[in-house]
Amino acid sequence: MNSGSNRIIKKLLILAGSHFQIPVIKYAQKKGYYVITCDNRPENPGHALADKYVNVSTTDMQGVLQTAIENKVDGILAYASDPAAQTAGYVSEKLSLPGNPFNAIKTLGFKSEYRRFLKDNKCNHPGFIVIKDGEYRDDKLQELKFPLFVKPVDSSGSKGVTKVNSREEMPEAIKFALLYSTKKEIIIEEFIQKVGHQFGGEAYIYKGELVMMCLGDQQVNTNSAFKYVPIATTFPAQLEKEEKELLKTELQRIITLSGFRTGALNLEIMKTDERKFYFMEIGPRSGGNFLPEIMHYVCGFDEAGYSVEHALGNDIIPPRVFDTREGYYANFVINSPKKGIFHGVDKSAVLKNWIIEEHIFTNNGQEYAVFKHSGYLIGLWILYFSDKKEKDRFFGNPYDFYQFL
Repeated sequence: MNSGSNRIIKKLLILAGSHFQIPVIKYAQKKGYYVITCDNRPENPGHALADKYVNVSTTDMQGVLQTAIENKVDGILAYASDPAAQTAGYVSEKLSLPGNPFNAIKTLGFKSEYRRFLKDNKCNHPGFIVIKDGEYRDDKLQELKFPLFVKPVDSSGSKGVTKVNSREEMPEAIKFALLYSTKKEIIIEEFIQKVGHQFGGEAYIYKGELVMMCLGDQQVNTNSAFKYVPIATTFPAQLEKEEKELLKTELQRIITLSGFRTGALNLEIMKTDERKFYFMEIGPRSGGNFLPEIMHYVCGFDEAGYSVEHALGNDIIPPRVFDTREGYYANFVINSPKKGIFHGVDKSAVLKNWIIEEHIFTNNGQEYAVFKHSGYLIGLWILYFSDKKEKDRFFGNPYDFYQFL
């Protein structure tokens, strides 16, 4: 990808500097752009790679806006960070920077607005109600059928989510969800009885057109108390060709209606026994857990590169990519069924052969806990399996293949 030579050095503000932002930081610097990272965690590893770091929370819209103004940035990018997506949309619109309309970001990014959008546009959606802090009453549940999920409207990675089977469990679930909501707003929605795996993956939009979609099967630990929290996504998804075409058509319709123009989307989709598909989430940003990076292996799409270039307004046309390569790939969250002190991971010989990338986020001597949501990951592997039998062997019980020292 060549953005041209003999140009003025452009400045890019990247919101957050965790392990998941490192790919775009490295890409931007390799291309000669000036990189400024911004969050309220100075210890994040991406800041050491950036040209400049500013200690301002990525959810502080006014603080980030002021940072962008003071540094005269040419673009702002929220990559693999759900809370930062709203801020990036707000700042880009205020400063007329390249980016998507703030309303489109809000429509897709907040669960409450997204559910209303689906309902208004006759898209498949679960029954739901939205409640602000202190507004809950039992009679609000009359239109919904148990079991229900209680979720913050503005969190990601399964944080603050509880499955509720009775009215008696509701107050505690609401209290828990509110802990993870900046807006102090929750959504209560009906359980969708899916068939097979839930699907997750990435899509990319260029000037309002869907140019890439790559879906995989989300894997969960069925033996865990937190069995609804994904621990991996395996590619490709178990979908028929006609189903993929249906999903492409519906996603394009949703994007057109939302007004989203250019950039990455993180997808979560369910299929029911009526062979209906539900776009449960369409996050207006790249996914976490190195989902964008696994696109390199699965379908050859440089999501980090196009995200950087388009955030800076460089009109580089991405390829149309909807097919996957041979073999099976996965991003696996290294997690533990019990708490302990980290001293490394002992991996079996066969697992070592499956690992093509290893990222450890936990330091030696650091305490780790039982995996409850994305905030509890110890590290991450990108895996390759030559056939389905190997993939199913590993995901039958991943703990058979590694243990903590």
